[in-house]
Amino acid sequence: MPRTGSRSPVKSSTKSSQGGFKLRCFSVFCGGRNEPLPHSLQLFADNVLLKLQPETPSAVRIAQRANAAAKMSKPNGKALLRRFLLPKTRMQSDDDDDEAIEQIDVSAESNLAPVFLPEPADTAAKQWFNILEAPRPDDTVGYLRRHLADSRAPRLQSPFTLAEERVFAPFDACKEVTFPFLTFQWKSALNGGTMKEAERQASRDGAALVNSMHQLLKAAYPRADPEPQHTAYISITCDMRTAVAWIHWRQIDDESNITYEMERLAQSFCNDHEFMRRIRAVIKNATEYALGPRLKTIRSAIEVLKEKLEADGSVAQVVSQQIVPQLHLATPSASSTVSDSPARKRPRLDAVDESLQYQQLVERG
Repeated sequence: MPRTGSRSPVKSSTKSSQGGFKLRCFSVFCGGRNEPLPHSLQLFADNVLLKLQPETPSAVRIAQRANAAAKMSKPNGKALLRRFLLPKTRMQSDDDDDEAIEQIDVSAESNLAPVFLPEPADTAAKQWFNILEAPRPDDTVGYLRRHLADSRAPRLQSPFTLAEERVFAPFDACKEVTFPFLTFQWKSALNGGTMKEAERQASRDGAALVNSMHQLLKAAYPRADPEPQHTAYISITCDMRTAVAWIHWRQIDDESNITYEMERLAQSFCNDHEFMRRIRAVIKNATEYALGPRLKTIRSAIEVLKEKLEADGSVAQVVSQQIVPQLHLATPSASSTVSDSPARKRPRLDAVDESLQYQQLVERG
């Protein structure tokens, strides 16, 4: 079973009837707006996320168990289906399991850092709400942390060193796994759960995780606008009867208004193994992309941040100089190891060189 992250002791007091309105006050939208995907993101969805995968027994096994899961509580229904839906990680699997995937991990009920949530859209929205509830997916899939990889016997592969994790720590939204690329929200009618509730929770997860990746790339390349596919991520909502795969992205219009969008990629009844293959394919494609081009994007950003750290002398100085809302950044504590001495001024990077550097990254990814 996956590790369980920390739980927030504060329960949401927001009425479900206010949920959609509250999210809209923060420019977070739950899909169904007929909002077209940006062109590059549509190409990414068509050519990467929606490509067919070889048939495996997992979709059939989900379909065989779905009717029973729909009559169970959320914990029991989830336990019946999740092992056939989530990626099989090396951390969670037997050593001789050839299907287990290296370098990723799954964490259950992990809180995502609320500092990455958007602020109210305007003063009118702020009169209603000040903050969104902290996001907490039921399952979060991301890169395996180094200290956990080293702790397991035999040792596992982790994509980042401990030193690299310290470099990108200000931009990482999850303590249990690094830079999540896939989350799950589960519901059961037996517990009063609805798909609409799962979608709203997923939209909140999406806003935080898209912002996390956006801020990482903006810190590394402050004069370049990150491509949507470099900050997008995937979520799955499931109420034991229906499963939906969503893509989340950050959008900015001609008037510089920022919104956080999500739209369906695939949808299936859980007892229909043919359509469940499509959901499974999105999950597998997202995982393969995360271990390929996405990981290269993050590594390239880390290398740029390392260079800036060598010039600036502290993580805090690098972060504070980027185009990042200050309310979204964790403030180093008094006991932090960051130096209290005045940071050296970083030599100004040439804007043309920096844009070219990011463009080369886009072409490679």
